[in-house]
Amino acid sequence: MRHLRWSIAAILITLMVTGPGARAADDGGGFKSPAAVVARNAHARKVEVAEREYREKVAAAHAEYAAALEQAQGVVTKAGNLDEAVRIRDAAARVKAEAVAARPAAVEGAGRGRLTAAVLGTTWQSPTFTFELAAENRFTASGANGGGRWFAVDDRRVILVFDNGWVNLLTFDDGLAGCEAVEARMGGGWKGKRAK
Repeated sequence: MRHLRWSIAAILITLMVTGPGARAADDGGGFKSPAAVVARNAHARKVEVAEREYREKVAAAHAEYAAALEQAQGVVTKAGNLDEAVRIRDAAARVKAEAVAARPAAVEGAGRGRLTAAVLGTTWQSPTFTFELAAENRFTASGANGGGRWFAVDDRRVILVFDNGWVNLLTFDDGLAGCEAVEARMGGGWKGKRAK
């Protein structure tokens, strides 16, 4: 249980620093029917996979180009053409930076944005209460549960931070028709100070 508290605390701190991620483009559907919601979510996952594959290929192409430029730089440097060597060196540095930016890990926040857009405004039923994921990362829950804040962690998980101290980590299925939750009550704590 203590490990779970630390894991959830780490997720919360990360979310507070990075925010909930950019919102994905709205398809304008506002669908209520399960079939349309499942179709929209399946489409979003396929687009995400295609975008990831594309970014991997772009990053590899940039890395290959940067390596070729570095070889060319060596050739023109040996030939004594230093102005050209500097231009090539600068171009290789720019292309390397583009390769890093193109990597899928550089856009992980996009999955959070897509999940946020997909579940925004939806209502869910747990075994003991119903809750709605509302705008501005707020949620309301039935009964004594009240409500709190919610954030997409990645493309499959949402964290609910209840005002009463409970925290739920929801993992959604592929069609966003169901989810499983891990929950813990936040308690205890510590104070720290800067070490360096």
